[in-house]
This record gives sequence, C-alpha cells and structure tokens, in this order.
Amino acid sequence: MWMYLLKFSVCLAIFWAFYKLFLEKEQMHVMKRFYLMIIVILALSIPLITFTTYLEIEPVASNSSELLTIPELEFETEVVEDPVNYWPMILWSVYGLGVLMFSLRFILHLMQIFKRIKQNTKQRTAKFTLILLKELMTPHTFFSYIFLNKEKYESQQIPQEVFIHEKAHARQKHSLDILFMELLQIVFWFNPLIYFVKHSIKLNHEFLADEAVLKEGFSPSNYQELLLTFSSNVTNTLLAHAINYSSIKKRFTVMKTRTSKQKIWLSCILLLPLFALTLYGFSDKKEVLKSLEEFQEPIQKHTARSISIEILEDGTYEIDGISATKNTLVNEVNKLHQDITPEIRNNIMNIHVTSSTEISNEETWFLYNALLDYGFYRLVTPEQEVVKGKGNTPFANEKNQQKVTKEEVDAYNTWAIKIHNESTIISKNATLLPIVDEQEMIKFSEIYNRMSPQQKDQSVKFPFPDLNIKENEQNYGKGHAAFAIEQNQEKATPQEIEEYNKLASQHNDKPENLRIIKQKDFERMEYLYKKMSEEQKANAEPFPNFPPPPPPPATKIPSSTSEKSNKQSESQRKSSSPWQLGETTLIETYEVDTNENNSKDYVSRQLMLRMSEKQTKPLNYMLNNKKSSYLEVKSFVKTFEDCDVSFKAGDINILSFSKRNGNKMSEEELQRIYSKLFENFDQDPTKTTLIAKQVPEKTMQQTAPLDFVIEMAKKDAKFYYEDKSISSDDAIKLLKENKQLNIATKQSDSKEPKVYISKEPIVFKQHAKTKEQVMINGKSSKDGYFSFTGPELSDIELSIAAGTITEFKFKVPGKPTLFIKGNRLNDDAKSQIKETAIGSGAQLLDIKNSINEVHPPIFVEIK
Repeated sequence: MWMYLLKFSVCLAIFWAFYKLFLEKEQMHVMKRFYLMIIVILALSIPLITFTTYLEIEPVASNSSELLTIPELEFETEVVEDPVNYWPMILWSVYGLGVLMFSLRFILHLMQIFKRIKQNTKQRTAKFTLILLKELMTPHTFFSYIFLNKEKYESQQIPQEVFIHEKAHARQKHSLDILFMELLQIVFWFNPLIYFVKHSIKLNHEFLADEAVLKEGFSPSNYQELLLTFSSNVTNTLLAHAINYSSIKKRFTVMKTRTSKQKIWLSCILLLPLFALTLYGFSDKKEVLKSLEEFQEPIQKHTARSISIEILEDGTYEIDGISATKNTLVNEVNKLHQDITPEIRNNIMNIHVTSSTEISNEETWFLYNALLDYGFYRLVTPEQEVVKGKGNTPFANEKNQQKVTKEEVDAYNTWAIKIHNESTIISKNATLLPIVDEQEMIKFSEIYNRMSPQQKDQSVKFPFPDLNIKENEQNYGKGHAAFAIEQNQEKATPQEIEEYNKLASQHNDKPENLRIIKQKDFERMEYLYKKMSEEQKANAEPFPNFPPPPPPPATKIPSSTSEKSNKQSESQRKSSSPWQLGETTLIETYEVDTNENNSKDYVSRQLMLRMSEKQTKPLNYMLNNKKSSYLEVKSFVKTFEDCDVSFKAGDINILSFSKRNGNKMSEEELQRIYSKLFENFDQDPTKTTLIAKQVPEKTMQQTAPLDFVIEMAKKDAKFYYEDKSISSDDAIKLLKENKQLNIATKQSDSKEPKVYISKEPIVFKQHAKTKEQVMINGKSSKDGYFSFTGPELSDIELSIAAGTITEFKFKVPGKPTLFIKGNRLNDDAKSQIKETAIGSGAQLLDIKNSINEVHPPIFVEIK
C-alpha cells in the first residue's frame, strides 16, 4: 500500500510539474483540460501495471552418489511473543476519520447548492436555468444552473460578457471535472498534489470561459476591467465556478499569449518520452523462472487428413486402394494414420464415401458406427454430410421411415389443388391465402415432407411456400402445428442511419402540431427505423410524432367499382396471416359530403366541421363574428368554399368561420386548426374497420412479435389469449415460449389498446354498410339532418322500411358516447339532452339493424 501511494504521488508530481513548466501559460486550453484529467488516471493506473519476465533455467540431473548427506541436528527453540504493533490501527483510524470529514464536507456543499436552487426564483431558457439569489454573491455556475444576484439581474446591471462566461462553464460541463476531483480528494485527502491539480483544473476552466468571451468579439481590455469589477474574495460554493480575484493576474497573462502550432506539436512530442519514463520507472516488474521443458510445445499441430472408402457393387469396400469386407473394415482402417491418436482424428480426419449406386441411409449408419472408435471429424457421402465434430448424426434409417403411398400422394394433390383454387393473387409479390383446417395442414405437410424428390416433382406444388412445419415442433396429440416463418432481417447500414437521422431531425426540431410530411418520406423513414436494431434505435434520432392526416373524403363510386371493392374487402376478411397483406391498421372512418366541384378547400373545411361534432370539450360556432349553429356554418361553407377559419381554445372552444379577407389560407394553417380539433376528438373505441395496406417486397419489415407485445405492454394495453383476459407478463411469457402465435390489435393508438393472441389466425368481423337513411318518428331526411326541441328529441323512435333498429350510439359534444340497445333513447341520453344548450347538436352513430347492417349517421340540432 505504501509503495503504491509513493509511486502514485511521484508519477502525479512529474506530470503536474511538466504542466506547470511547459503547458499552463499556453493557449491550448482544450488540450490542457484533457491532459489534466488523463494524468490523474495515469498516475492511478501505472503503479498497478505489472511486466512479467520469464527466465529459462536448465534442469539439473542429480546423482544419488554425489548428494551430500547432512546429519539431522536437533536445536532447542524458545517461543518469543512479538509485541503488538498499534501504529497500523492508529493510521487507519486517522485515515478513516479524514475520509468521513471530507465526505460530509462534499455532501454539505451539494446540499447547499440544491437548497439555493429550490428556494430561489428560477428562469428557464432553452439550455440553461438562471437561479436569482437574494444575497449578494459573485456569479457562478453548477452544471446548467447559473447563479446570479436577483436585484442586479432585474436592473440589468450584469454585463453580457458575464453571461457568456458563465454559459461557457455550463455548456462545456466543467462541473464534471470538479466533481471527479472532489471524489478523488475524499480518498486521497492527505495528498497535497490532489489539491494542486484541482486548482490547475479550475484555473484552466477560467481560461476556457475567457476564450469563449473573447471569441464573441469583445475587447480584451474592457473585459479585463470587467473581471476586476466582478472579482471578489467572497467565498463561493467549492463545487461551482465563480470569478475569483486570485486568478485574475494569470488570466490576463494568458489572454495576451499566442501559442504557435509548432509549439503545440513539440509539447505533444515531449509527452511521449515522459509517459514512457514513468511507465517503465514506476510499474511493477516480476520475474518467473521456467525450465526449458516448460517452453517446449506440448502438442504438435496437425493439418487435416482424409480416408477414401469406395463401396463396390458386390457390397465390399476399397479403402485407400486396400480391399475389405464388412467384417474386416475396422481392422483395415485401424492400420491407417497410426501416428496420431483417436482424439486428434476426431478433430482433423475426413472420411469420403463414394459408390456407383445410391448409398442407403442404412449403409451410412453402418460406416458411422463402425468408425466411431477409430475417430473422425466428418463423414461425407453423395447424399449427406455428417459432421460428427458438431454432434450431427446420419439421416433416419429407411427401415424406420414410412414411404409415401400412391393413395397419400393423390389425397395430397386433391388438397393442394383446392388451396390453390381458393387463393387470390393480390399483386406480383403477394397472394391472399384461404383459411385452412389445421389438422389437414399437419397431415398433408407431413406427407409432403416424406415424399421422395421424384414424388415431389410429379405432385402439385406445396401451396404455403413461406410456412414450414418444423419436425421437432410437431404436436399431433394437441391438434395444432407450430409454423416457422423465417425472417432474415439485416441491420441498417451507416448510410441508412444517416439518411434516417437527417429526415427525423428535420421534423423533431418543429412543434408537433406543425409537422407536415410527404407520404413517401414518412414511409421511407418508417422503413429505415424498423430496419434498425434496438441498439441502433437507441443511438438514433427518436421517431417523430405527427398529427394524424385528415381522412380522405368518401366520393360516389360507380357500381362496377363498388362491386370490385366489395370483393377486395371480402378477400381482406379471409386473410389468415398478417404476412400476406403487410401492415394492418384499425381506424375510425366516417363520410364527408362533397360538392359538385369536389374542391380541396370545401373538403378540408367539411373535415373540420365533422371533427368538431365529436369533441370531448364544449365547442361553440361563430359565423362572421356572431354565434351560430352547426347547420348554419355548414350551409355557409357550401357557398364560401375558401372562407377563413380560426380556432380559439378555452373552457369552451370556439371554431369561427368568415368570408375570406385577403390571401387564401395555406394548407399549413388549415392543418394547424385540424390538429387542434383532433386533440379533443372523441375517438370511437368500438370501431373495428380493418384497412389492409399492401407493402412492397423491398420495404416490408416486420416488428418481432415479442418486441411488439412488450411495446404494447408499456402502453397499458389489455391482452387476451383465446378470448380470455390475461396479464401483460403472461402475454410476454406466451410469446417467449411460442413465437409462432398470431397477434392482432384494436385501437392501437388509443389510451387503452387491446391485443389479441391466438393459435388460430385472427380476423376482425366487419359490418356491412347500407346507404338507407334511418327514419325518426316515421319521417326521413335525405341528408340525415333533423331539428327537434329537447323534449321531442328525448322521445324519438328510430325505424327503417324493412326490419328494425337493434342498437346505436348517441353522442353529445363534451359528453361521453353512449351505447344504446333498441331503437329509443335511454335515461342517460335523456339526461344529457337536458344539460345541452339550445343551438347545440347531437349525433346518432353506428346505427345497426336486425341483419347487422350499419346505416349512415344522423345529426339532430336542438332548437
């Protein structure tokens, strides 16, 4: 211990003396900062380094006749008790007391700083926090906190140079250096060199801050006068940086110094012999004696060897030109390569087996078992390669493997043709496969796997090329098969990460509600992010959040197109695997009226109006600076398509429309208003419209199922396994045990998403839609708008021409959505109507009839 402390102190003294003599007054402050920190680490490390030298000695041959026999002598020994040495106990006690005192001092200073931060006024800027102190103290800094006198700050008596000086301390993280030295000082409190080095580090910090001020263009003479004015001998917190009078003179000198590049290089070159000298002089040396025999190579290295075995037509063998039968095979092979042991053969010997006819698995097994004791690394036949060194064995013996019969081949072909006929080709890269019986899948997959290559060539192609049933995962007793989907995902390249960071940073720098991105840029950025590994994501820009784009308007579709759409929707409902269709998203959809011109201006304002109907906060409409109703505004927008729109947030939000005054509103302004409306949008938690988006083959990247479940668990999602509620921990456990389970989500972007896990493919049911308008009290409306008093609305009855209304949703702005069974309003709906002001409206959504069709929504104005 004492030798270590001595070496540490001498090393540190040499390094620090070099700094004081050659570096301190030079203007290369950044290099000096790293030098001062590194020399402390080097001084701590060099005494711990040990260089071992091995010395060779020759073994001495001993001759028993030449040995000198020393007679045994008996000595009387007297036991002497050593006196107790109390000095180590005293020194350790003093050291422990010093450590305790300096630790308390360090903690007290930290508490003093945090107390000032907590008790005084704070003003936060983008990167720094100003702490305004009541007491008169010199400006000082601790990490990003800058401490200033409140009175001087508010009266603007603190010059700009002082702000730049303190911000330089904060920006360059000088407090980290001081904390490191303070902790080191607790351990080595008795070593004065620690104090000297710490003082040099703090002084160099002042050089760096002065340099930052002068780089801003301030006059050196004026700045020096300012330092004299603000310098003080007032004691500040030792962990903070403050302008100090005792260092002013050196700082003035350094400001005037100019260091050439040649001098910097010369200083760096001088450091190399200094480091070599301390490393050689103060590291530990160790000599180890070894005999010549210990230096000799214990095992001779061997290269790969091989034996050729040819199986002749009569069943005999030719082994490297030597004839043998089954009975003499082992004896003949044992005569070969006797200069090496079986253990070495197990690492280097390759046995190559050839034949003019097909070599059966039974023959391969015979050779494998016969040569095990001889030792080999690899056994190679034309049909297979058995690497024994990796624990491999030959294929199953043909006696134990049942051949596929003609009846089984015919049954397989019938099943495969049926699957191919029911499949739908969506695009060049995607095929929508039908739902299949699981037991049939297991049965015919097993038959196909047992077919010979000739039988496979003559049979129908296996209809599921991307799904393979692993032999070691079949479980016929439980009636299910584990499907292995092979996904080889490469990590993102450095160029792709750079491209992603550039795209993401452009949007992360903007407020969230002002972020607008092109669809192709979003898809490219999403593809790059999904391609990254978790480690790459941690070091990259976070994925930006974007306000949701307005849903596209529902235009009238010709009958032929509508039929095609219905067929595609039916195909989507048949989807049995998310890998065929790509990404799926659950969204809430509703129609938007369009005019004859279908202008963008009109549609965008209609979207705002439809969004305003479903708000969680109360909202009033203003038309030309006067309070208005939804129907009046809707009629106004039909006439003035490019009218001005504004939104004002408050206890009651206000959406205003007026005739255009000046330039037409930009898309960015309209998007900003739409985003504000979306913040209070009352999303319908029961919408289960499944939208399938085809993903191009090159950009299709899938999130690992386990990672997806973990991500949804962080969002407090509810999990269901086979329609039974389970915890997130159970869901994660299920995915770890079986990675081939099917996963689907509902309301993935809501506050409470739902995740469904199942062995069977998951398909959400969709409700068919009808354009038939629902009647209220026997009366219909072409556009679905009615007007009633509060009592009249409470007593309405819904009906249709054929059939009955079975359920619907009732929505009043600012109130929770109600789910109502039947065709009349319930007591909760009537209570909401009583609390709704005249001029407001109510909406009836998801109106379903007895055959589960969904009718268009109805809007009712309360008069």
